[in-house]
Amino acid sequence: AAAAAAAATQRARTLEEKLARCAAKEDALRREMARAKDEMDAAAAKRATETGKTRADLASAIAATETATTSRDRVEEQLRASRFRAESAEAAAEAAAAEAASAYRQRDAARDAETAARMDAQSARNRASALAEELAILGK
Repeated sequence: AAAAAAAATQRARTLEEKLARCAAKEDALRREMARAKDEMDAAAAKRATETGKTRADLASAIAATETATTSRDRVEEQLRASRFRAESAEAAAEAAAAEAASAYRQRDAARDAETAARMDAQSARNRASALAEELAILGK
């Protein structure tokens, strides 16, 4: 039971580390999303100033905006996936913690049962000793 508890505790630690890595990745994805939004805003501003220029230049500005939008959408999808992985890791960490708690409870129950058995054995020895004394008195 103690080995199972230690293994569950180690598993919980590993999952907590994984959760921390997922959170760091989520932060990086947020920064990437902000960068993509900045690119999109810059492309939109460029497109607005390009109205007086040729259609080819305007098409280029529109393509840059679409590329930035696609990049932002990709980053948002990665962010959603990262959140899902973080939630999964958190649920696994909670399950490992519950498993560890169960193992500790089982260990405590085994200790309690062992203590009760020792007390029963001592009580039986005491009764046997008392009976032996009575037989010795009666035998005299």
